[in-house]
Amino acid sequence: MALGQKVVKELNTEIGFIEDLLKDYEEQSFLQCIHKIEAHFESCPNTISKKLIRNIYLNCCMKAAISAKAAGDFSTSKEIYDKLLTYESELIFESDVILYNVYSQLAEVVSQLDADEDLNIYDEKAKLIVNKMVSSRVIQSIYISFIEGNYDEVIKRIRVLNVDDLDQFNKGRYYMMIGSAYYYKEHYKEAIGYLENSIIYYKDKPNNSVLELIFEELSKCYMHLEKYKEGFKYLKLAHNKINI
Repeated sequence: MALGQKVVKELNTEIGFIEDLLKDYEEQSFLQCIHKIEAHFESCPNTISKKLIRNIYLNCCMKAAISAKAAGDFSTSKEIYDKLLTYESELIFESDVILYNVYSQLAEVVSQLDADEDLNIYDEKAKLIVNKMVSSRVIQSIYISFIEGNYDEVIKRIRVLNVDDLDQFNKGRYYMMIGSAYYYKEHYKEAIGYLENSIIYYKDKPNNSVLELIFEELSKCYMHLEKYKEGFKYLKLAHNKINI
């Protein structure tokens, strides 16, 4: 069988499987749907539609766990929520909202099971997710002030954020925006530390115009401070697009 025909056959098989899953979902047969998907992933770990099927699985787990909790079956509810956490590392990057719901629901469930240590862990994780979501939205609103040239506003608002609440992407923006704001206000000494801290968050990204801009601003900062050796180093990095 040709490769193209094989792929088409696999895809048609998966379409039928997905339609079967959606039928179970509509009939609220969530546990049945969960068991089918687990068996499918075990036999076909590299399934073509893995992400779509995974999303159906996540939704079924959420529905089944909530139903078990509502029925007072907290052990089953916790067991199902634990299934969701097998995807924790993926969800950290994809969906803060789903993770927050899982953590907060788990905190409620384990409180009924008198698992105080687990309760504290999940409660703390839920709080961290909330802090992360709030901080990300604040960073976005501050970025609008930044592109509008309101540098005093940027410095005033961004410095009250806890950088530890930010993900890697927003940590880079945090340091870059403070550094650039100080640069445009001609506070070169203050700008340097923040701009240099921002490099690590951008240096491994391909075709990175932000990194070039950071190098250029660092070069000008050092030149203004008559530190020509450092200024020339960053000038070369900016023009040669060399990572450090």
